Parts: sequence; C-alpha cells; structure tokens
Amino acid sequence: MRKRRPVSKQTLRERLLKKLWKLFSIYVRQKSKGVCYICGAKKDWRELDASHYIHGRLDFSEINIQACCRKCNRFMHGNLGRYAERLITDYGRERLVELRQEAAQVKKWEPEELQEKITYYTQAIKKLN
Repeated sequence: MRKRRPVSKQTLRERLLKKLWKLFSIYVRQKSKGVCYICGAKKDWRELDASHYIHGRLDFSEINIQACCRKCNRFMHGNLGRYAERLITDYGRERLVELRQEAAQVKKWEPEELQEKITYYTQAIKKLN
C-alpha cells in the first residue's frame, strides 16, 4: 500500500478556493431569485452567471459579484456602465470607491479563512432553500 504524500498548503488553498467559488456562485445566483442584477431579465438561477464588477481580487465580495444573465455578463462583457449605475443606486458612490480601493489590496487567503467561508456559504445556501 502506497503512502499518500501530504498535501501542500498551496494545493490545499487551490482546492478550497475552487470549492468556495462553486458555493459562492450558487449562493449569489440563488439569492437573486433568478433576476439579472443589471437588466432585470428573469431566468432560472442556473441560467445566470456570478458576474464580477471588478475582476481579480474581490472574488468573494457580495457587492462586487452579482447574478447576471448571460447576455449582460458574457455578450455585453459585464455591461459595466449599467452595472456601476446599479451599484451606485444600491450601495452609494462612496461604497463603489471603497470597492475599487479594496480591489487594489492583495489578499492571500489562508486555508482556515477559506474553510470558514465554505461553512458559512454552505449554511447560507441551505437557508435559501
């Protein structure tokens, strides 16, 4: 019988990030009740994307990532002008500025933080259903 090699911290982090993204995406799309954040189109939540306003470092921000139809997210490249307008309406211009500042910060998630978020979003999805 072969001994398993211990998983490196980097490999563990990558696995947890992948699992968390899947859960977070489901949560964001289910929470929307099937309505595109940008254009208001109604779809089954499985037909929506978890769309980023700012790509990169804000992968688990419930403000930065909203459920959007594929037309807005994929074919209109996020429809960012209307996305920004909606974010300003919902959260205010100041919060949008803060979001951009947060995006400039480098965040390296620790496995423990990721596991906490996985637990949180697993429970949050159960509450939605």
